[in-house]
Amino acid sequence: VIIPGGSLWGLIHGFLLGLLGVCAYVLPVLMAYIAIIIALEKPIGSVSAKLWQCGMLITMLGSAIQIFMYDITSNFPAAVSQAFSDGKELRGGGVVGVLLGYPLEYFFTDTGAKIIIVLLIVVFLMLVTGTTIIALFNAASTPVKKARQSIESAMSVSEQRKKEAKIDIDIGEGYIET
Repeated sequence: VIIPGGSLWGLIHGFLLGLLGVCAYVLPVLMAYIAIIIALEKPIGSVSAKLWQCGMLITMLGSAIQIFMYDITSNFPAAVSQAFSDGKELRGGGVVGVLLGYPLEYFFTDTGAKIIIVLLIVVFLMLVTGTTIIALFNAASTPVKKARQSIESAMSVSEQRKKEAKIDIDIGEGYIET
């Protein structure tokens, strides 16, 4: 997918780019992820389910690119044809992006389609990785907790140093020490 070539490989390369657009570069990453899951024998679901979920995730990412970056104003067959041409030039989410993006924009308008596609991407990311919303929030809050602890520790050390600091300056005779 990443490396263009000649003859048959060039045809496959052009077809995948037209089909997936920019998301063609996500495909090898997800394939490597599935290979690692298989190699580690992690019990997060069946391989066929992960393949299906990764395929849907690529479709949703392509749809998000189409929805956020392009206005789908033409009729459906023209939009599919344009998406294939744009995908081969690495513009847009390819045909798979239009297959979901076009109906979402048609039925839910631009704002509704954006909200729906973001929610779907989050759901399928959780399915693919085997995490939950709570685990995502916990993972996101861990750096914040560490930063807060670090700041509190630095502030307490600073206050301790202020308390321990004794300034003893000889000001000479004639002054009364208070």
